[in-house]
Amino acid sequence: MTSHHNNESEVARIRTAILAEQEAGQRALHELAAGSVRHDFITAKQQRIGEHFQRLAAIVGSEQKAIAIVADALKDMEVSSHATP
Repeated sequence: MTSHHNNESEVARIRTAILAEQEAGQRALHELAAGSVRHDFITAKQQRIGEHFQRLAAIVGSEQKAIAIVADALKDMEVSSHATP
């Protein structure tokens, strides 16, 4: 297995992790929960997204490339959430 393939796999894994954190945070916004508990949960999810982002930037070589990957992932998530069943 090549290093390039390993990097692609890691990028895909991190992309998936970022989307999972984002989705969990969005669900928390819409579910009934105490204000401070919900705020703490969402804050933790955002911090994890930041950690994933830093790892992603290190793998792809720049924050700009990482931003593009995350933006595309979030756009894909938004499109799929509005798709008709």
